[in-house]
Amino acid sequence: DSLVFLKAMIIGDDDGFSDAFRKAVTDNGILHLFAVSGLHIILFVEVINKILHFFKIKQNIIDLLVSVFLFLFLVLTGFAPSVIRAALMYYLKLINKLLKLGFSATDNIAVGFILLISINPYYMYSLGFILSFVASISIILVSPLIKNTNHFLSLFIITVVVTFWTLPIVINVNNEINLLSPITNIIFIDLIEGIILPISLIVFVFPFLKAFYSFIILVFSKFTIIVSKYLYVPLVIKDFTFFATIIY
Repeated sequence: DSLVFLKAMIIGDDDGFSDAFRKAVTDNGILHLFAVSGLHIILFVEVINKILHFFKIKQNIIDLLVSVFLFLFLVLTGFAPSVIRAALMYYLKLINKLLKLGFSATDNIAVGFILLISINPYYMYSLGFILSFVASISIILVSPLIKNTNHFLSLFIITVVVTFWTLPIVINVNNEINLLSPITNIIFIDLIEGIILPISLIVFVFPFLKAFYSFIILVFSKFTIIVSKYLYVPLVIKDFTFFATIIY
């Protein structure tokens, strides 16, 4: 179980999840939290930056080392579309800063989308690619409106907005959503971002902590299954046709 979670957290490989846990994760609407995405990239970049800043290394050298690391990480994850998007956003942000282009976050994500679609038009058939971009653009657009709200309210609003934006895509995959997923997402985003993912990185570097990690994973798994039983209110919806999606 420890290895399965470590692989899921570090490189996004969740094939080893048990059927019971995978169902619980799906019912809670948190499967996206186990896909390597912007959350992972941001955390990796922050960790590398803080470590290298501690050793008084110049920022331009840090930027170069982070860029090399992200490329190696892309290779490690098999150039998964969601990871490519997240890494490309970092590269574009870095280029924007170095060349002083004045691009906004929406400019960066638009350029990234155009580049990836130009390189491989078949990305449009990748569920991870579509959800990654739709969710990211919705977060970028709503973020300025909630910058003065508290942490939990911000998470709730973002989850509701992302759920609304991605509804036609999600429904055409499994025909139902959990009406309580905005609430469960608040719980699990903090758990995974604040505890599970950082501890996974620590255990990856210091394997002798595996017993502690196993205990954390056991508690988290049990908690996830319990939440899926008591905070699961499904809404079943028929597939969205192309016309229905346009109207929506």
